Amino acid sequence: MNKKFYFKSYKTKVTINGETITVSRKGFFNLVLLRLRTQVINLNNIQNVKLKEATNFKRGYLKFVVTKGLKHRNVTVIFNVFENEIAVEMKNYIQTINNK
Repeated sequence: MNKKFYFKSYKTKVTINGETITVSRKGFFNLVLLRLRTQVINLNNIQNVKLKEATNFKRGYLKFVVTKGLKHRNVTVIFNVFENEIAVEMKNYIQTINNK
């Protein structure tokens, strides 16, 4: 069961497989400021998914709170106001998978 979400404004593609979420980033902004290209998250390690919807003046984000043992880390996907629906759909999809 593959599901893909693409956030055009920040050139970010999120692919959800049966057990993992892959966040792939392209572009200068992601390389220089975030220093990230690709992150892989195990669905079993996600503690929480936080969503802050974007407005006309502020960008939104979808934050995955990931725990592995005693270590905590956050994986964030940034988007603009035109991509709020995609972010809400992705959050709901991840929560339905985690509840099964």
